[in-house]
Amino acid sequence: MVGLSCAVCSPANAIIRLDQKGDHVEYLQALKGVKLKIMVETNNAPFAFLEGNFARPIGYDIDVIYALQRRLSFELEENRFFPTSTENGFKMLELKEADILIGGITYDEKRLNKSEASKVIFSSGLSYIYSPNTKKIDSLASLKGSLVGVKPNSPAEDYVNRVLGGKTILFHNSVLAFYELAQGKIDAVVADRPSLLYFAKTMPIFHLAVSDDIFDIYSGQFVIYLQKNSPYTEIINKTLNSLEADGTLYKLRKKWFSE
Repeated sequence: MVGLSCAVCSPANAIIRLDQKGDHVEYLQALKGVKLKIMVETNNAPFAFLEGNFARPIGYDIDVIYALQRRLSFELEENRFFPTSTENGFKMLELKEADILIGGITYDEKRLNKSEASKVIFSSGLSYIYSPNTKKIDSLASLKGSLVGVKPNSPAEDYVNRVLGGKTILFHNSVLAFYELAQGKIDAVVADRPSLLYFAKTMPIFHLAVSDDIFDIYSGQFVIYLQKNSPYTEIINKTLNSLEADGTLYKLRKKWFSE
């Protein structure tokens, strides 16, 4: 059920565990009985992607939601996640037809007119991936004037157009962009560094290399998006603080991200 009363998630209704000093460590079962409809952009490995089960994506963002669920005891609407595009996910939030949108989506102030963002759950920056077998790309400057694959309406598209002056080729599907890169049809792909590293590691058959260059780090602040004025934002942020403090988020980062 979407949009339950804020009273449901009030800290007053939570079971609060205290440490020896009496400080609040975490809120337990604060959302017990609440069902959340969670939309997932599933084209952003390793943040969220499909692997056999359409209703059960995997990835870092998914594991963060499961960690929140263990603390707060909410249920998933229809006991599943709902794959979507980023654009449609934000429409669902605006129409109050969904509670949460995740899937490797970065913080953007322009989105806060119609939604809310959680605390940052992962920080990174942009980088580029290229094929050493087809074209030598040995520096960021080498991308100027090159054919560069990017996701539409992404920080990567903005950076390439605004700073690099390359010719952007838009891809809604990242795997297709990497395939075109391996075939020599484009010169590089600019995207969030974790996604590039994950693909290069898991698909060595493509023989692609990720540059050591990391840039536009302020665009790589990944968050959870919620409805505007959501009753769940505060309790989710407090629980994220707890998950950060006890090392849970660190363990999840170690699981999904590696240089």
